[in-house]
Amino acid sequence: MADHPVGERRRSVVGEAPLSPKGIALPEALKEQVLAAVAALKVDTRDEAALGDAASQTKNIAVSDAAWTLKDLIIKNRECARLAVEIGGVEAIVLALRQRPNSEAVQLKASNALGQLVLNSPLVQTLAGKVGGVEVVISALRGHPNSEGVQEHASEALALLVYGHEENQTMARKARGVEAIIVALDHHQNNQVLQRKAAAALGGLVLDSPEAQRVAMRAQGIAALARTLKMHLGVDAVEETASEALGNLVAKCRDNQRIACEGGVVATVVNVMKRHRTSKRVLLKALVAFAHLVVDNAEGQRLASEAGGGDALLGALKAFPAHDGVQECSCEALGYLVANNSNNQNLARESGLIETLIQVVLGRASLVPSVQSRALQ
Repeated sequence: MADHPVGERRRSVVGEAPLSPKGIALPEALKEQVLAAVAALKVDTRDEAALGDAASQTKNIAVSDAAWTLKDLIIKNRECARLAVEIGGVEAIVLALRQRPNSEAVQLKASNALGQLVLNSPLVQTLAGKVGGVEVVISALRGHPNSEGVQEHASEALALLVYGHEENQTMARKARGVEAIIVALDHHQNNQVLQRKAAAALGGLVLDSPEAQRVAMRAQGIAALARTLKMHLGVDAVEETASEALGNLVAKCRDNQRIACEGGVVATVVNVMKRHRTSKRVLLKALVAFAHLVVDNAEGQRLASEAGGGDALLGALKAFPAHDGVQECSCEALGYLVANNSNNQNLARESGLIETLIQVVLGRASLVPSVQSRALQ
């Protein structure tokens, strides 16, 4: 997924082509392959019942192969996605997922193809949501909980469907997508790729939604993300995504802050900050999660201090002195850590944080005002 600031919604893509482009710059051979793949996905199951299980299985293989072919074509050339959408490819994939729920191959490959179709396109996200794409992907998750392949690709598709799209987020929550994703995290703890994709989906589902935050809390989502962070501490991609999801899950939610504190999550996030102090991407997400955990939270402040949160912030400030994002997030997190807390304020002075702020942050005349204001708080 493309990078976007934490919490920022991507509502549109400037210059994105309409869903029915008049001219598509594709070689005729590629066009024919896209047309054939979409046609194969539209094969109806009603004619298969009288021919027995073998015929049905054969059709399932053909449909799943068509989905995989379409996915490969889209990856090769994004114009293939535009053509597929124009000729009903989204509807065809949703139909295949809905009609063939027991076929692991169809559920895996069609979910993957759907994710590729909606990638970076709010218009196609909207279309997929309207024709039932969100619900069928969640059905794939719920119908094949033990299949790592289905769980991985359906999690990714769900993440791409809901990313920055409020209507699809709402549909997914109503279809119990939050609970399905947490099951994926729980059942496949050792699969790094799956953990990353499921965490991304969970982060998108709970973003700016108090209701979804409560649902995730009741389904043990905080514990699931904490376990992911602990088990995959050395894997940047997993830690980045899980940290962002955790930040979204506890943001402005007192109950989730409390549960995170009780579950030792504050110390886990501090460990992530220390372990990944040389990774901007991980550090930025962990800093945001840290800030959400300690803001207006005396217990979170205490736990963060005991876990070495001040030292972790000091390390972040020193590691990336020229990166405005790291500096701003570190300053904001530090402000929350010491606010109305004399003990943490004293520890910050003793550890050299104040001197570092002066040298690294306030000494940079070119630093944006928002960063300097946070440092001065």
